[in-house]
Amino acid sequence: MRTMDRARVLEIDRVSVRFGGIAALADVSFRMGPGEVRGLLGPKGAGKTTLVNCLSGYQRPSAGAIRLGGADTAVLNLVNAETAAL
Repeated sequence: MRTMDRARVLEIDRVSVRFGGIAALADVSFRMGPGEVRGLLGPKGAGKTTLVNCLSGYQRPSAGAIRLGGADTAVLNLVNAETAAL
């Protein structure tokens, strides 16, 4: 993978989010490369909004990692996430 492409790769690695005893997300993993488009489908309560909130930096995962170009996005806040084009 070229360096420029690597900077745009989004990796979701075993992301889980728990609210008390409820698992909103459990070990979600996928990878997106430049130009890829993904959709989130599922019934109410499936965790779609929770995943988007994690991707945007609004919600922190309980476990797992979200990386953009190999860098952990846990250090990003909402303003930095917008700059990083998340």
